[in-house]
Amino acid sequence: MTRVTYSNDGRVFKLGLEGHAGYDNEGKDIVCSSISTITYMLTNELLVHCDSIFCNHSLKSGDVKISAHARNEIGMTVCEVLFNAAVRTLKGLAKMYPENVSFTS
Repeated sequence: MTRVTYSNDGRVFKLGLEGHAGYDNEGKDIVCSSISTITYMLTNELLVHCDSIFCNHSLKSGDVKISAHARNEIGMTVCEVLFNAAVRTLKGLAKMYPENVSFTS
């Protein structure tokens, strides 16, 4: 099971993921692939905006940590849009695959 945690204190956004979905064998696990795609998209987009966002990330198999601190109002807007999209999608996966993904905020 992949356990997803999310927090946002108004300036700092944090997303953590632990474990593997276990929906299918490695290389065939569509749930794990979906989660990986979401986290890589989020990280890459945050890094594009490094002038307005400080991003710290660790992307290891079964252990993902992403945090972003908005440096200004543009950064805040970008963080809100990107994290909201990722969180909505991860919540959707948790709803569709409750035995493979859990979400806590």
